[in-house]
Amino acid sequence: MAVLKIDIHSYWHAGSGRGRGAEADAVVMKTRSGLPYLPGRTIKGLVRESMRLAESSGVYPGLKGRTDELFGQRDSVVDSEHDKGAGRFNVRSGALRFSDARLGRTQEEHEKWESFASTNKGKELEANLFSILSSTAMDEKGLAKNKTLRSVEVAVPLTLYAFVEPVDGTDPAEWLNDLEKALPLLRALGSKRTRGFGRCTVTLLREMGVEG
Repeated sequence: MAVLKIDIHSYWHAGSGRGRGAEADAVVMKTRSGLPYLPGRTIKGLVRESMRLAESSGVYPGLKGRTDELFGQRDSVVDSEHDKGAGRFNVRSGALRFSDARLGRTQEEHEKWESFASTNKGKELEANLFSILSSTAMDEKGLAKNKTLRSVEVAVPLTLYAFVEPVDGTDPAEWLNDLEKALPLLRALGSKRTRGFGRCTVTLLREMGVEG
């Protein structure tokens, strides 16, 4: 098992799909104690995207085909019992599994953060982990359009950690090296990435706790 250290350098928003009344139209995902986190499926998707970029760049010939091997693939097939024109998918699972990205370098530290967040002091800290940003659409005269005001909750810059491990007997020397080639291409996460939100640096920490 290895660890992904995710240093987030700007406000970021990992949407929960929910709002909070008049205060915010969209709030971020939180743990049971109210701390911000990123789901493992989100981490996997971001790293997959970076691996695909590294593979397609041609800079690393050894990465050819590795994205599908490590992260899985959907193959379009035809079901002969149904309309030949209607395709469906076979899903081949990948070789790597990703945990949620949370505060704390280890599982024990994750739990300590959760316990602390449930205390009075923790609630005070929690209030400083989030902010509400508002924006509105403007017309050609520079005036705010009616009913376009939108408020979004964002999390402040911080560092999260996620675990990554092989599902089967995949050689660590291979997948660890592959990830190290791809991770520098992962520079932003969450929504509004093209507007400067979620800028990040992701570092691979190997099993011995040494940065690779």
